[in-house]
Amino acid sequence: MAKFKDWTQTKLKETFGLVNKNGECDELKEWMRAGNDTNLLINDREQTELERIRKRLSINADIWNEEELKMYFISFLLDIVSFESEKYKLFFERKLSATLNGIKLSGDVDAMIAGGNFDDPRVPYFCLHEYKQEKGKREADPRGQLLSEMLAAQTLNQDKTIPIYGSYMLGRLWFFGTLINYDFCFSGGFVADGDDIYRIFRILRQLKCYIDARVA
Repeated sequence: MAKFKDWTQTKLKETFGLVNKNGECDELKEWMRAGNDTNLLINDREQTELERIRKRLSINADIWNEEELKMYFISFLLDIVSFESEKYKLFFERKLSATLNGIKLSGDVDAMIAGGNFDDPRVPYFCLHEYKQEKGKREADPRGQLLSEMLAAQTLNQDKTIPIYGSYMLGRLWFFGTLINYDFCFSGGFVADGDDIYRIFRILRQLKCYIDARVA
């Protein structure tokens, strides 16, 4: 058994044969194009709320701990997108575990969108890992931790050809990733306390469209 927090990208590649495609995944490219898609309209209420939390992050990004980052920024942003329907919802701090090649991957996921029983998320579509420290020494590899969570989600979905989506934060920087088969990709960082907040919002809204299509 190995906890999510103990995994690194290198260890995952060596153990499970994952391949870093260095951003050259079609699924990631398509998803990231949503950031500049003006057809994904942002209404006045959404813009007002996005600007409010953007300013809050700008003031506090260097001093918030992980819990404050989640409670004061991430939860508000995800609520504006509204990841909830009759078939899936957003969960915070829920346990996730799966066994792959005889190795159990397990731990608590900071946030995930999943279907199944609303008291017990069973089919994860998206995992989010927030990690406060933007600079300085880190005790864990946030990208490796997120990737291990995405690998567990893929295993539970029982279909490696369907993309699993994920993202993580380093302070004000937001990164997105995809996993399909054994290939993974991550985007460059989006600056959440600048104009990129609107790109991030559109990318998350596109994620909602992907999930809606999948559960339809």
